[in-house]
Amino acid sequence: MCKAGKRDSGWLDANASLDSVFGRDEHRGLIRRSRLLTAPGTGLALLMLLALGTFVAGVHIAWQICILGLIMALAVPAIAWLTSYALFFDLAAAALVGITVTFFGVTATRALRSCLQER
Repeated sequence: MCKAGKRDSGWLDANASLDSVFGRDEHRGLIRRSRLLTAPGTGLALLMLLALGTFVAGVHIAWQICILGLIMALAVPAIAWLTSYALFFDLAAAALVGITVTFFGVTATRALRSCLQER
C-alpha cells in the first residue's frame, strides 16, 4: 500500500508492537515494567498465552492443534509444581543413585569373589 512515496511498514509496526510489550531496555515494555510477576511467573504466563493462542488456532484449523493447546495449558501448572519441588526431586534422585550404586557394588563384589574362589 504505497501512497505518494510512503512505504508499507507492516513489519515495522509489528516490531514496534513487540517492543511495546517486551521492551528493549528496563524502562520500556509492559512485561519488564510491571512488577506484578517474577521472572518465572512471567514465563508461565507467556506459556499460558501461547497455549491459549494454540487452542484458538486449533479450533479454526484442526483438532490436533487444539489438543496441543490443551496439553500446553495443562503443562503450566505441572511446571509450576515441579519447580517448587525441584530440590526434593534432586534429593530423591541422589538417594536412588546411591542405593543403586551400593546394591550393584555389593552384587558385583560377591560375583567377583565367587569367580575368584572357583579358580
